[in-house]
Amino acid sequence: MVRAMELLEKYEKKQLNKKSENTVKAYITDLKHFNSFLVSRGKRFDGVTNKDIETYIEFLLSQKNKITKNLIKPKTVNRKLVSIRKYINFLNAAEEYQGNIFVEIELLKVQDQYYLDNLLSKKEYDRMLERAIQENDKKAYVIFNALYYTGTRVSELLQIKAEHINNDNLTVCGKGEKYREIILSETIINILRDYIYRNEIKPEDILFKMTRQNIHKIIKEYAGKCRIKLVKAHAHNFRHLCAFRLIGGGASIEEVADFMGHSNINTTRIYTRKTKSELRKTLNNL
Repeated sequence: MVRAMELLEKYEKKQLNKKSENTVKAYITDLKHFNSFLVSRGKRFDGVTNKDIETYIEFLLSQKNKITKNLIKPKTVNRKLVSIRKYINFLNAAEEYQGNIFVEIELLKVQDQYYLDNLLSKKEYDRMLERAIQENDKKAYVIFNALYYTGTRVSELLQIKAEHINNDNLTVCGKGEKYREIILSETIINILRDYIYRNEIKPEDILFKMTRQNIHKIIKEYAGKCRIKLVKAHAHNFRHLCAFRLIGGGASIEEVADFMGHSNINTTRIYTRKTKSELRKTLNNL
C-alpha cells in the first residue's frame, strides 16, 4: 500500500505546473513540518484525525518565529493548514492512494489588519547604498537600486536581460504566471546601462546571474553592516518602499496598482495607510 508521504514528489511536480517554485516550496516545507509533528507523536499522515489538527494548531500558536522571536501569527498557521488541506485533497483523488483521509480543517478567523510592519525606511535604504559605495560593491549597489526603482519582485528582477534596457519599459512574467509591463525611470536606466557596459554583458544575457537566495544573502549582509534589523532585510521591502514613495509622491492608487502589478486594488490601499510603527506613535501621543 502506498503511504501518504510517498506521493509528495508527485504532488510537488503537479503543483509546479500551476504555481510558482517558491509557493510550491512553501507547501512542501509545511507538509514536511506537519509530518514531523505527527511522527514525533507516534502518528502517521495516513491516519490523521481532527484531534491531530487541533493539537497541531495549538502547537503552532505556542511557537516563536525564529527571526522576530514573536509568537507565530494566525495567518502563518492558516497558510500551513491550507497546505495540509490541499495535499489531503490530492491524496483522496490520487489513484495510487488506496486510503481515504477524512478531516475537517477550518482556518482560524483573523481580522484583517490594514498596516504593514518592519518596513525598510528611505534613510535605511540610503545607508545600505552608501555602504555598498564605500566597499566598491557595484553589484550590490545596482541590485538595491533596481529593486527600489522598479518595484519588482525578485523572481521578476532575475528575468531582466541587457537588451531589455534599450527601452523605457520591459515585460516580465510576474506572480500567477501573468505577464506585466514595468516602466523604467531615467535614473535606473542609466544605472543599469552603466552596469552592463562595465561588465560587458551581452544583449541576450541575464543581468543578474544569481539565485533569489544570493540576493537575500546580500541584503542581509548589508543590513547587518548598517545595523538594520534583520527582520527588515528582505527584497520585498524594497518593493514596499517603492510603493510608499510613489503614493507619497502623488501617484494615484490606480497608477500604483498598475505599476506594482496588483490584480486587486485593495492590495495597493495598504500603502495609503500608516505603518504599524506610525500607528504606535499616534497611540503614544493620545
